[in-house]
Amino acid sequence: MYKITIKGTSGKIYPENYPKEKYQELADSAYEQDDFTNYFSEKYGSDDGQQSLINRNVSSGYMSFDLIDGEIWTITEYLSPEELNEEELEILGKYTQGQWSDGIGEGFEQHPLMEYEGEDVYLSPWHRGQKIEYEQEETDKKIPTKKTYSPPPLPDISQLLKDGKELIKKLRENRENKK
Repeated sequence: MYKITIKGTSGKIYPENYPKEKYQELADSAYEQDDFTNYFSEKYGSDDGQQSLINRNVSSGYMSFDLIDGEIWTITEYLSPEELNEEELEILGKYTQGQWSDGIGEGFEQHPLMEYEGEDVYLSPWHRGQKIEYEQEETDKKIPTKKTYSPPPLPDISQLLKDGKELIKKLRENRENKK
């Protein structure tokens, strides 16, 4: 099992007078519960390489934040049962950065994380010119299995029709007997 971490410095914090000494509190309160891999596109995957990530069963992909050297960083971690090659890591990095800017991150930055001096505080996970870093490490963590719902099997339709005919026949007989 491999853990892949994609990270880059976060974008703007609003209001701009939000104090740096409170950055850790902000980073700790910010996270996204949406799984980035739910948005891998099989339809368009062959154009931008996402299909290889789907084929490799890359999973998880949750956004969080951390304070590193006085700056807030956006971090998204994925799991893969196989080691990704350099090209796949770059595809995953570009995909992640796209989610930070236009996908999940765009929705995230529209919701306040807290209040400071009577103003809502917002954090953007992306900024123009953002450089990303990625690392891949082997881990003993297991990929969570996705729970799926399987409806119970339907009974044989011919048996249902036969049972229905018998029921109608009995109802008619009961009605005739009451007359």
